[in-house]
Amino acid sequence: MSRRKKNFPCGHKGYGQRCHRCAQEQMARNEKQQQKNAWEETFSKDTIRPLAKVFHGMIKSYLFLELATVVKRSLSEIAVRQHSRSETASK
Repeated sequence: MSRRKKNFPCGHKGYGQRCHRCAQEQMARNEKQQQKNAWEETFSKDTIRPLAKVFHGMIKSYLFLELATVVKRSLSEIAVRQHSRSETASK
């Protein structure tokens, strides 16, 4: 009797109980994440790093507010232009 390959939920085919390709990829992702966490842990004792995160958050929120203001201003200018066009077209 010949062996049949299974179709795994991920779309790969194989003989095993689980997809070895996806399992290897997941293991590689986990290992890479652990290495990244270990690398970031080396910065935990920095005195400048926490301040940089705070400033980054402040700058990010400031830029977001500035962007929202610019978009709001642009939309109001577009509305004024469209309104003036509709008035000139109706005359």
